[in-house]
Amino acid sequence: MGVCCSKLSFCWCSNSHNKFIVPHSSNLVDIIISADNIVSEHGEKAPKDSLSLTPLGEACSKLDLTAIHGILDDIEYKDDEGIAKELLFQVWTSQLQERLIQETLDCKKCGDTAFKAKDFATAIKFYTQLIDDGTMVSPTVFARRCMSYLMSNMLQEALTDAMQAQVVSPEWPTAFYLQAAALFSLGMDNDAQETLKDGTSLEAKWNTRIV
Repeated sequence: MGVCCSKLSFCWCSNSHNKFIVPHSSNLVDIIISADNIVSEHGEKAPKDSLSLTPLGEACSKLDLTAIHGILDDIEYKDDEGIAKELLFQVWTSQLQERLIQETLDCKKCGDTAFKAKDFATAIKFYTQLIDDGTMVSPTVFARRCMSYLMSNMLQEALTDAMQAQVVSPEWPTAFYLQAAALFSLGMDNDAQETLKDGTSLEAKWNTRIV
């Protein structure tokens, strides 16, 4: 099974063992950077338009990493409801042994504890283990590792994770806001501004869905 994101042009799929795979996309990041540089050669970068932003959108537009971290920490995994659990139900009930389930939960807990403590290197380590294990697909895990990469000045990796969060949850505003933050960090203001607008447009729809 494959799911494609037309704007970002890459896919994730599940294999016969029900492990979800998100391919490496550093080459796609390079393509986006090259395209943005071409646009910059032919005109000025787009100004940051006046948008009605949520606190997360505002923090991402200003690259206020401390504020972004605090908001993501407060949100926890509320936005995963109906996404990650839905994907995991069949796997967890039919295939995973109790020991493996506990190991997965322990790994997630270690990553979350490190993320809260701003120990981003450790957070990256455990979130990467969780993602590579393939038993849990969570947009929030990608978002948290994205934030950890941003705080570690690993900008292309941050953009990749924000893109992957969007693949898992295509209409999740947080994924778009984090993409914007990563793009602003990379100096790709044109793409960042457009992505920020996309996130803002999706916010009202998302809020209506969860009410």
